[in-house]
Amino acid sequence: MEGSDMQFIKSLNNNAALVSDDNKYEYVVIGTGLGFGYHSGDLINMDRIQRRFKADIKNKDSEIETLNFIRPDALAATERIAHEVETKLNLQFSRYQYLALADHMDLTLKRLEQAIYLPDTTMGWAIRKLYNKEYELALYVIKTLNQNDVLSVKLPDSEASSLVLHFVNAESKQDQVQDTVEITKLIAGVIQIVQLDFQETLDSKSFNYSRFITHLRGFMVNKMSKEDEIETEQELDPSFLNLMQAKYPEAYMTVQRIALYLKQQRNWQLSNNEQVYLTLHVWRVTHRQTTK
Repeated sequence: MEGSDMQFIKSLNNNAALVSDDNKYEYVVIGTGLGFGYHSGDLINMDRIQRRFKADIKNKDSEIETLNFIRPDALAATERIAHEVETKLNLQFSRYQYLALADHMDLTLKRLEQAIYLPDTTMGWAIRKLYNKEYELALYVIKTLNQNDVLSVKLPDSEASSLVLHFVNAESKQDQVQDTVEITKLIAGVIQIVQLDFQETLDSKSFNYSRFITHLRGFMVNKMSKEDEIETEQELDPSFLNLMQAKYPEAYMTVQRIALYLKQQRNWQLSNNEQVYLTLHVWRVTHRQTTK
């Protein structure tokens, strides 16, 4: 990591420290051994820093306390996971998302060391179907950590689904994993409606399926972020929706059932725009299930 040296303030654990730059801005920095062997005022070479977050003034004490209690091997594993995911999925973990993943890894290791093995999450089947790429990456990360003996215990594959939720959270630029859980449930419900209406199992590896899931996720993240706001988006001409109804009647009727489902689950009202795009995606995913 390029830049001038930073001044050590205090250790958070063996692999994390609080530092300041030349302008006296404080940062939480992470890197192997960064929290060990330094004293207040010592300079830390930027080359040793693997990751840094500007300290949040309002939440600094809470973040420091979190890192103080996260064991070094959990933090080291988190950094390996984050680096792999950011590279493969072309995303960036926010400070909050990174700390949430680190906290998850810390609790997971403590549980496994006590021989407490949890079955795959009850949503595991949905996660594997909806986020196939992220799930495969989670399995790869688990395999890599186990092979390199980074951890004191071996991670079972059943931990993959929980990791996927953190990956999807970062992709969606959300801070709350619970929002991702809720969105995953909603998407699974939508997929079930489509499959029941068209009496077919959608090909989760097809290009159109992937596009459909991406559209649903983005649409739901947007809806969730604006639940307390008044809709101001300019509506398409109503004739567009009439055209969808005439040209794709089956897909249109399915979208009406999806709209009712989302109204019941979240009290969301679908705009004409949202219905038009959903109708197109439903038609595509049920008529062109070719893998590209």
